[in-house]
Amino acid sequence: MFESAELGKRSTRRRMIEVPNLREGLLDAQYDLSQQKRFPVIIVVGGVDGAGKSETVNLLNEWMDPVISKRTHFPTLGGRA
Repeated sequence: MFESAELGKRSTRRRMIEVPNLREGLLDAQYDLSQQKRFPVIIVVGGVDGAGKSETVNLLNEWMDPVISKRTHFPTLGGRA
């Protein structure tokens, strides 16, 4: 039933190779977009509780250059941030 949602497990070795490339690509895109100044970029992270949103946002905050990015959060409708 949920076969399309299944994600295969990736090996730790493969992750060790992919993560630095992903981080470098993210920084390159951030610098390119900040130089062009053609449009703002907004990243919206949403999902159900316990889905790993906080971990994802924290990782993006670690990876991105804080000098050229602005971070804002909005509380949820239930009042939790």
